[in-house]
Amino acid sequence: MIESPVLELKHSAGDPDGEPVALGPTDTVYFDHWVYLDNAIEDMIFYLWDIAAQTEESACLGMWRDDNTVWYGTNRVWIPWSRNATLQWRHRRTAGPSTG
Repeated sequence: MIESPVLELKHSAGDPDGEPVALGPTDTVYFDHWVYLDNAIEDMIFYLWDIAAQTEESACLGMWRDDNTVWYGTNRVWIPWSRNATLQWRHRRTAGPSTG
């Protein structure tokens, strides 16, 4: 399993330092990544994603949530993928702005 660290900084184009993440209730969250299809369904190796939120009130992440997308394939191609994960993020954060 590959797990991304908690995202604590956001970066604008050309900004190497970044600034702290602080997402409010009206913000939108996008999850962008690439998927490489190189496993047949018979291999039982799938690609999944989940998102969780951390708030100022709690150092622990909230519950993980996804959209039940399962990736597999044998095409041996990279597929760029972008997902508006706002709904999953809102359902899994506790009260207060998200900080990671």
